Amino acid sequence: MKLVHKMTGLLVVSASAVLMGYGYLTVGREEAMLEQSVASDALLTARVMRRSFLKEYKSEGRDSAFKLMDYASASDEKVKFKILSLPEERSGETLHAPALDHAQIKSLEDGRQVLVISANPPLLQVYLPVVLPNEPPMALLLEESLLREREHVALSEVHVVIATMTLVLLMGTISFVVGSKIVGQPINLLTEKARRVGQGDLSGPLELSQSDEIGELAQAMNRMCEDLARETDRRLEALEQLRHAERLATVGQLASGIAHELGTPLNVVLGRAMMSAAATDNPDLVAENSQIIVEQTERMASIIRQLLDFARRGVTATAPADLRDIVRQLVELLKPLANEAHVRLGVDFSPSEAKALVNASQIEQALTNLVVNAIHAVPEGGEVHLRVEVAGACPPGELQVVTPHVRVTIEDEGGGISEEALPRLFEPFFTTKDVGRGTGLGLPIAHGIVDDHGGWIQVESELGRGSRFSVYLPQIEGATA
Repeated sequence: MKLVHKMTGLLVVSASAVLMGYGYLTVGREEAMLEQSVASDALLTARVMRRSFLKEYKSEGRDSAFKLMDYASASDEKVKFKILSLPEERSGETLHAPALDHAQIKSLEDGRQVLVISANPPLLQVYLPVVLPNEPPMALLLEESLLREREHVALSEVHVVIATMTLVLLMGTISFVVGSKIVGQPINLLTEKARRVGQGDLSGPLELSQSDEIGELAQAMNRMCEDLARETDRRLEALEQLRHAERLATVGQLASGIAHELGTPLNVVLGRAMMSAAATDNPDLVAENSQIIVEQTERMASIIRQLLDFARRGVTATAPADLRDIVRQLVELLKPLANEAHVRLGVDFSPSEAKALVNASQIEQALTNLVVNAIHAVPEGGEVHLRVEVAGACPPGELQVVTPHVRVTIEDEGGGISEEALPRLFEPFFTTKDVGRGTGLGLPIAHGIVDDHGGWIQVESELGRGSRFSVYLPQIEGATA
């Protein structure tokens, strides 16, 4: 709604400025016209009174003329008349001197009229020259109060302010209501949709009935989500195919070790079968040999089943799983490869649950890639050590509160990784192995799988002293350390 507030505020300020400016000009023009009208009427009245004064002076004498002026002043509280002497008060006379400057007095002496309007108090003064024989230069003064006119102008100003405030309030209300309906609500829906898209939720098209630019934006966002959904499905499918191909490549690496592992029980089965065939007259020996054959056959079946399970495409669903169980199964699967390479596999487990919300098949593949790399890096007689525990951690590069994570550490006694190669470890097709021994996809796939689960892989290595890969996965709620 911030945009609506800004639009409403801008409209209110603009409308206020326009209406106040128009009102100011209107009141000013009305005031000027009123003053001009009053001044015109006052000037006409002053001329009539001067003519009457001169006529009375000539016909009835000086005293009668002055009494006429006094009578005219007394008959109207708003208008006063006076006869002034020019250029200054004369001794022995009852005339008043004008409160004018030298230039104004000179204008009266030259026979021109003078008009003065004062603001405090509001007063209009009209001076007309009066010329009489045997009399010093005089002037007729008409004073008219402009208080009513000022009150009228002030009332007009109040009306303008009230009308402006009413119009501005009305326009602001209409703008806010209409803006909220046409702009605010659709923008909020678009913002929420964009936030959900940023979080990976591409479902639920945005339905807006508007046919304006905002409606077109909503349609474009819906089309974008559809395109992203299709592209995401294609990417996930390609990624799953790549991961499956890497699993098959790992199966190929395990095949030689498993073949070697199957050789011993096969020899046992063969030998016991031959002993049973020769001991037809000894039922106890036949029974013992049959039991050993069954045990060795089950062992071979278990090895083959583990290999097939690992090679099979995994489902994409996640579920709570204890990483200790996944690592146990992983160690059993990789023992033949480790034995063939004459490498020991050591395991330490946390005494408490190490549960995380994972796709067990994918996590097993990621850990397998790391352990296979460690086995290849260790010379004969060396050891690869796995450790599963719960530890507090936060994602690298982020300032967050430390939260409990399940940490799986794979540590080897190999030759280590150079500083130049460390930044490129998770680049596709980058490998430090000999030609034909690595695809360069194991670590990137492991990194992608762990990242999909909200975790990360931390690498520590030193040339000549081995490497340590630590896989961090968020511990699920309810799990205890």
